[in-house]
Amino acid sequence: MADLISMATIHGASHRAIREADFFFLFLSPAWLASKNCRNELDFFRKRQAQLGGKRIFVTHIREIDDRDKVEYAEILSQLNRLQAKSWLMQPSTDERTLKLICADVAKEIRGRLRGFAKDPEQPHTDLPLFTGQRLLSGDFYIPSRSQRNANDDARILVFLRLLFAGWSKITTTNGRFVFGTSAVRLHVNVTGGRILPHPEFSTSSKVASITQIDKGAHHIVYKISAIEPPLQGNPLSDNDDYVPMLIVERSGDAPIEVSGSVEIDVDEVTIDHRRSNPRPGARGDRFDVMRKKLAASILENSWNHVKLESARE
Repeated sequence: MADLISMATIHGASHRAIREADFFFLFLSPAWLASKNCRNELDFFRKRQAQLGGKRIFVTHIREIDDRDKVEYAEILSQLNRLQAKSWLMQPSTDERTLKLICADVAKEIRGRLRGFAKDPEQPHTDLPLFTGQRLLSGDFYIPSRSQRNANDDARILVFLRLLFAGWSKITTTNGRFVFGTSAVRLHVNVTGGRILPHPEFSTSSKVASITQIDKGAHHIVYKISAIEPPLQGNPLSDNDDYVPMLIVERSGDAPIEVSGSVEIDVDEVTIDHRRSNPRPGARGDRFDVMRKKLAASILENSWNHVKLESARE
């Protein structure tokens, strides 16, 4: 009984820590894969990440995974490979000096990744700590490596996309304090090294947003993503923070394929939660809609209206 109580206490403390965490570092090994508790902690933090916005899960591969585990845990390994994964394989026989060098490399990489989440000095009127990863959204593309693709797939490359929206955010201005989000965005995607073929399932992949193709060229495509119930929050393309197949690139030469893009937000697509906002008295009533557009324009300053996504390259 004491052991059971002890384990329950540990799990409770772990979940409390995750609820308060800003980042999740996963050190991948056979032992991690075999631990149901470890996998549950990852799922638990996915919900936390959806609330915070940005990419906050970091995977470090520290032990080789044997063929049996690759088969048994194929689904979770596929998900982890599409996260911000790095490989620092450490063998049990690794000498101390090499281990120190590896650890120093890991620390340097982590510092570089966290630098993007530093507090933004350009937001002096914000009453919440705004991080660059907590702006209205972030996202990235993913192209499977050659080892992850079938040999027959080299002529047509499948590209995945993940978007993460912050949902409701707060801002304090001279007109009062407001809770805001975005109801719709336009997704711009550019491709070099091949011709774009829209993925047939992308426009129907979401249960919480409508996805409509509004423009297309050989190397450029534009979609409008609209929340069924505003605002856009978490990953509107998937039930979790995973990637979804977005398009196919038909190779047109020997040059490597690269995919880049951005998300555009218009002033009219910024929505304000009136119930939780507290505008100054002069901003209420008939003048509120005029003020709302001015507020939206202010919110979208400093490139908030055109968010660059992390590109992917073969």
